Amino acid sequence: METIDDRLAGVRLRGDRTIAREALVVAPRMVVRAEFLAPLGVRPTEHPAGVGQHIPADATGRTDVPGVWVAGNVTDPAAQVGAAAAAGAAVAARINADLVAEETRQAVDVWRARVPGPSHTPGR
Repeated sequence: METIDDRLAGVRLRGDRTIAREALVVAPRMVVRAEFLAPLGVRPTEHPAGVGQHIPADATGRTDVPGVWVAGNVTDPAAQVGAAAAAGAAVAARINADLVAEETRQAVDVWRARVPGPSHTPGR
Protein backbone atom coordinates (compact mmCIF):
# COMPACT_ATOMS: atom_id res chain seq x y z
CA MET A 1 0.00 0.00 0.00
CA GLU A 2 1.16 3.49 -0.80
CA THR A 3 -0.04 6.36 1.36
CA ILE A 4 0.30 10.13 1.19
CA ASP A 5 -0.58 12.13 4.32
CA ASP A 6 -2.13 9.00 5.91
CA ARG A 7 -4.44 8.46 2.91
CA LEU A 8 -4.39 5.62 0.42
CA ALA A 9 -2.64 6.67 -2.78
CA GLY A 10 -2.03 3.35 -4.46
CA VAL A 11 -1.29 -0.33 -4.27
CA ARG A 12 2.24 -1.62 -4.83
CA LEU A 13 2.42 -4.88 -6.73
CA ARG A 14 5.25 -7.35 -7.05
CA GLY A 15 8.11 -5.87 -8.97
CA ASP A 16 7.48 -2.47 -7.33
CA ARG A 17 4.85 -1.45 -9.84
CA THR A 18 2.28 0.87 -8.22
CA ILE A 19 -1.33 1.35 -9.29
CA ALA A 20 -2.99 4.57 -8.11
CA ARG A 21 -6.11 3.96 -6.01
CA GLU A 22 -8.34 6.01 -3.72
CA ALA A 23 -10.11 3.00 -2.20
CA LEU A 24 -9.35 -0.65 -1.61
CA VAL A 25 -11.79 -3.41 -0.70
CA VAL A 26 -10.55 -6.65 0.83
CA ALA A 27 -12.82 -9.59 1.64
CA PRO A 28 -12.09 -11.23 4.99
CA ARG A 29 -11.38 -14.94 5.23
CA MET A 30 -13.16 -16.51 8.18
CA VAL A 31 -11.18 -19.05 10.18
CA VAL A 32 -12.91 -21.33 12.68
CA ARG A 33 -11.38 -21.32 16.14
CA ALA A 34 -12.32 -24.87 17.07
CA GLU A 35 -8.96 -26.55 17.54
CA PHE A 36 -10.29 -28.10 20.74
CA LEU A 37 -12.56 -30.30 18.60
CA ALA A 38 -9.68 -31.85 16.63
CA PRO A 39 -8.90 -34.56 19.24
CA LEU A 40 -12.53 -35.67 18.87
CA GLY A 41 -12.11 -36.01 15.10
CA VAL A 42 -13.95 -32.82 14.17
CA ARG A 43 -11.94 -30.64 11.81
CA PRO A 44 -12.84 -27.56 9.79
CA THR A 45 -13.28 -27.73 6.04
CA GLU A 46 -13.66 -25.10 3.36
CA HIS A 47 -17.09 -23.44 3.40
CA PRO A 48 -19.02 -24.05 0.15
CA ALA A 49 -19.53 -20.28 -0.29
CA GLY A 50 -15.77 -19.69 -0.23
CA VAL A 51 -15.88 -17.41 2.82
CA GLY A 52 -13.33 -19.45 4.75
CA GLN A 53 -13.67 -22.47 6.99
CA HIS A 54 -16.56 -24.05 8.86
CA ILE A 55 -17.40 -27.21 10.78
CA PRO A 56 -19.83 -29.24 8.64
CA ALA A 57 -23.05 -30.25 10.38
CA ASP A 58 -26.54 -31.31 9.42
CA ALA A 59 -29.59 -29.07 9.92
CA THR A 60 -29.86 -30.15 13.57
CA GLY A 61 -26.22 -29.32 14.37
CA ARG A 62 -24.90 -32.90 14.39
CA THR A 63 -21.39 -33.39 13.12
CA ASP A 64 -20.06 -36.62 11.61
CA VAL A 65 -18.77 -37.53 15.09
CA PRO A 66 -21.52 -39.06 17.26
CA GLY A 67 -22.27 -36.92 20.30
CA VAL A 68 -20.63 -33.77 18.93
CA TRP A 69 -22.94 -30.92 17.96
CA VAL A 70 -22.08 -27.43 16.70
CA ALA A 71 -23.97 -24.20 16.04
CA GLY A 72 -23.55 -20.55 15.17
CA ASN A 73 -20.52 -19.05 13.48
CA VAL A 74 -18.57 -22.29 13.62
CA THR A 75 -21.01 -23.75 11.09
CA ASP A 76 -21.95 -20.51 9.29
CA PRO A 77 -19.08 -18.01 9.39
CA ALA A 78 -21.26 -15.24 7.92
CA ALA A 79 -24.03 -15.57 10.52
CA GLN A 80 -24.84 -12.40 12.44
CA VAL A 81 -25.18 -12.48 16.24
CA GLY A 82 -28.95 -13.01 16.22
CA ALA A 83 -28.81 -15.88 13.74
CA ALA A 84 -25.89 -17.51 15.57
CA ALA A 85 -27.71 -17.26 18.92
CA ALA A 86 -30.92 -18.66 17.41
CA ALA A 87 -28.97 -21.57 15.90
CA GLY A 88 -27.44 -22.25 19.32
CA ALA A 89 -30.88 -22.34 20.96
CA ALA A 90 -32.25 -24.65 18.25
CA VAL A 91 -29.31 -27.05 18.54
CA ALA A 92 -29.60 -27.03 22.35
CA ALA A 93 -33.26 -28.05 22.04
CA ARG A 94 -32.28 -30.85 19.65
CA ILE A 95 -29.54 -32.07 22.01
CA ASN A 96 -32.07 -32.10 24.86
CA ALA A 97 -34.53 -34.10 22.76
CA ASP A 98 -31.78 -36.56 21.85
CA LEU A 99 -30.85 -37.00 25.53
CA VAL A 100 -34.49 -37.53 26.54
CA ALA A 101 -34.91 -40.13 23.78
CA GLU A 102 -31.77 -41.96 24.93
CA GLU A 103 -32.90 -41.96 28.58
CA THR A 104 -36.29 -43.29 27.48
CA ARG A 105 -34.67 -46.10 25.47
CA GLN A 106 -32.54 -47.02 28.50
CA ALA A 107 -35.55 -46.99 30.85
CA VAL A 108 -37.54 -49.22 28.47
CA ASP A 109 -34.60 -51.65 28.24
CA VAL A 110 -34.40 -51.83 32.06
CA TRP A 111 -38.18 -52.34 32.32
CA ARG A 112 -38.13 -55.11 29.69
CA ALA A 113 -35.26 -56.87 31.49
CA ARG A 114 -37.24 -56.93 34.78
CA VAL A 115 -40.65 -57.93 33.41
CA PRO A 116 -40.79 -61.61 32.41
CA GLY A 117 -42.49 -62.87 29.29
CA PRO A 118 -43.89 -61.28 26.16
CA SER A 119 -47.39 -60.89 27.67
CA HIS A 120 -46.15 -57.89 29.66
CA THR A 121 -44.79 -56.06 26.62
CA PRO A 122 -46.71 -52.80 26.08
CA GLY A 123 -49.17 -52.93 23.20
CA ARG A 124 -49.91 -56.68 23.50
